[in-house]
Amino acid sequence: MKLGKVVLFSALVACYANVQAAGFNCSLENLNETEKTICSTPALSGIDSIANRRYTIAIDNSVAKGSLMREQREWLVRRNACGTNVDCIKSEYQQQIRYLEMVHPFSSVRNLFGKWLDKPLEKGMKTASGFAIEEAPWKIKRLFRFRGEMRKYDENNDGYWRLLTHRIINGDLAIFFAVANSTNTKIYMYTDSAPHSNDLTLVALFDYKMSTVYTPVVSYHVTDDNILSYSISYGRGDYHYEKQFEIEVSDKGLSAPKEVPATTVRDYDEEGGEVWTGYCGIVTCTSRGGSPDGKWRIAATDSIFYFPSDRPDLGVDVFLPQLDPNENKSSQWEYDRRYTWGDKNAFYFDNDGGVACVWKTDIEKKTTTRILPVEGLVHPYYIKYKGKDYIVSRHLSYEGEYGNRGSDGYLDGYYIATE
Repeated sequence: MKLGKVVLFSALVACYANVQAAGFNCSLENLNETEKTICSTPALSGIDSIANRRYTIAIDNSVAKGSLMREQREWLVRRNACGTNVDCIKSEYQQQIRYLEMVHPFSSVRNLFGKWLDKPLEKGMKTASGFAIEEAPWKIKRLFRFRGEMRKYDENNDGYWRLLTHRIINGDLAIFFAVANSTNTKIYMYTDSAPHSNDLTLVALFDYKMSTVYTPVVSYHVTDDNILSYSISYGRGDYHYEKQFEIEVSDKGLSAPKEVPATTVRDYDEEGGEVWTGYCGIVTCTSRGGSPDGKWRIAATDSIFYFPSDRPDLGVDVFLPQLDPNENKSSQWEYDRRYTWGDKNAFYFDNDGGVACVWKTDIEKKTTTRILPVEGLVHPYYIKYKGKDYIVSRHLSYEGEYGNRGSDGYLDGYYIATE
């Protein structure tokens, strides 16, 4: 009996020691004096293991991985400067763990939206073309809200927000937004480089020098990755103005906006290509986006169709109007708010009407999957960052964009989601 207890105790100690081991190999010969001190001090070894796991969680949840990795390298220099001073090393770990804890994590859609989630879909549904209708919610986190802290970016809380584009700058995801009101247009850049700050950086401000009752239109022009080009259209009639600007983008930062001659206005879709016409069944429909390789087009009437780009007569229906849980056949189904192509043969869309949410269609797998089951989430925008798929989406309350918000208005803002 006594021997059994000793063996059991030894096993528990061995297990505990393994869990508390340092996050690096203590058997290496080229360890510096700080690393040797960590290996020989059980408490520091355990804290190092915790810090290592916390860093892994932070890097997985960050969309500013470049900044996070650079900060981690800088912290290692500060930690190693402690030499053999145990208290100094411990203090550095405590500060770094607190910093890593500030990286806002992705969480379930239910955690963020609670009662505003749509009801689960029925299982086993398929379209006439054989596309399976599925449900697999992505993880999500908020970038920023329109209420509260956003007043400093849109003082009168009456501006129209639009996501323009994104860039990867020095390893960080940078997302550019425009907010236009009756007196000016501002271009902001969002990055997650300062964890939990939710701050936007003003990169351009254009005052109209006149007040307009019509919301100006801000348009993004597709260019190479080193140029951010956009135009601002405001006024009306004899007092209509069109201004175009360019901002140079590099790992060193952004240049000041420079006005350039306005390009010839053409009929463009949201992906930057010329508008394409196909036939959704026997109904004429206009394409809103082509795949990056030019192989496919998307168009819609009362459902979503994709086409081989050279066959406008071969539309394939990937959705079901009868998904409306109330089976209200008189309700208007709309699909013209936003389409966005993803990686290879996948595209994303939102819709009005019953189960108005964000969906992903995979042409190869023949699936249309509800990834964000919240009616207020609209305008999906696709991003490929560090090998992962992301969707940025905007939440709009039921009461519309201006004036009094609906009871879900506190949720209004931009969100980012990933699988």
